[in-house]
Amino acid sequence: MNRADLHTHSIASDGTFAPADVVRRAHAAGVSALALTDHDTVDGLPEAAAAAEAVGIAFLPGIEVSCAHPRPGTVHLLGYGFEVVHPSMRRLTTALAHARLERAERIVAALRAGGIDLTLDQVREQAGGLGRPHFAAMLIRAGHAVSTRDAFDRFLGGGGSAYVENNPLSTGQVIPLIRDAGGFTSLAHPIQLRRATWPQLEAMIREMAEQGMDGLETLHNTHDLDMQHRLTRLADRLELIPTGGSDFHGSNKPWIKLGVAGGREIPRGFYDDVMEWLRCRRRAGSILAAA
Repeated sequence: MNRADLHTHSIASDGTFAPADVVRRAHAAGVSALALTDHDTVDGLPEAAAAAEAVGIAFLPGIEVSCAHPRPGTVHLLGYGFEVVHPSMRRLTTALAHARLERAERIVAALRAGGIDLTLDQVREQAGGLGRPHFAAMLIRAGHAVSTRDAFDRFLGGGGSAYVENNPLSTGQVIPLIRDAGGFTSLAHPIQLRRATWPQLEAMIREMAEQGMDGLETLHNTHDLDMQHRLTRLADRLELIPTGGSDFHGSNKPWIKLGVAGGREIPRGFYDDVMEWLRCRRRAGSILAAA
């Protein structure tokens, strides 16, 4: 069991398995260290942590935060090892929850304006949440879409009739909040910034590093081996810690397997390096506090 996975999702956001099920499936897949990184929420962490203790695998609390960024690209920051109940994390997750509710209300309004009779309560109660995958499930159930991809293409995605932007905070706001709560931040799937050239991509990542970002996800399902190597060299130049994860979503993306990214096993060393960084930072903080 030498695999890790630092990028996974549960039904707390847009995955299809309960947090405890994600942990048990990871254990069965030979993963010895796991982070649950649901989108914009920490609601699944207590259940996942308890399940990890029960099956005997290392667990790292996590989150994936969508940040403001010009389309068509996206910026998602992974946070690890923070104090879940810290006031800074409460401020962050409260802001994200308010933005998610506002977006859901606007999606409902756009769908109803297009002749689709749907309410917020129906989506919440029948689909189990207010994320775009939950809306997609309702559109399929009501016969307005034939698949999740169809629902996103025609209604919920960037060119859809009910698309609503939902990235209220910048990286410069999110990074300090996670750091203040004792956490570590890493840029998820960097190529999804969709910069036209490598120097443009590098410049954006450098800017985030200057804002206090600690890591860079070098191993991901969207990265081929050459991209992984290029990102690893960039992380070394910028003194960022490489991270890696499958971006597991369950049956929403059945081709993604826990502990594997792009056909490559995710080494346990990714988890160990993040944990060592967190331990060093906490030791440094204790020394400064005692001085």
